[in-house]
Amino acid sequence: FDEDHVDNAFLCTRARKISFSIFLDDEKDYSGGELIIKHENGESKFKEDKGAAVFYPSNYIHQVTEITKGKRRVVVGWIDCLVPKAEDRFMLTEAKKYLLDLDNFYKELLEEDETRALELRKSMIGFRYMYNELYRKCMSER
Repeated sequence: FDEDHVDNAFLCTRARKISFSIFLDDEKDYSGGELIIKHENGESKFKEDKGAAVFYPSNYIHQVTEITKGKRRVVVGWIDCLVPKAEDRFMLTEAKKYLLDLDNFYKELLEEDETRALELRKSMIGFRYMYNELYRKCMSER
């Protein structure tokens, strides 16, 4: 069993954001072993059947109660993020959407007016360069 802890460690290259547990045994096969996650609304207890998964923010305090009978097997894991700051992730995500929209528009325009499409392509190259620089900046601030 585990005492209260968080999984929100900053690793050398990324920030841990989401933790998960995948249950490998049916809940009736063991006693105890509840996953207890504490959050702003109190706490939630999980003792799930085989194959169920529980995902939760890695910075939530959680624990597993003592197993008093049987075996409790789980797969635990973490989903990390290469860009730790939420505002940077938002800007990169939005910029990527615009790049995809521009790329689709460029393909449509290319069939109708090749000259204008090539002009648009020049602007797209500049925007893609700015996106890559922003991404590089975000990565260097980790």
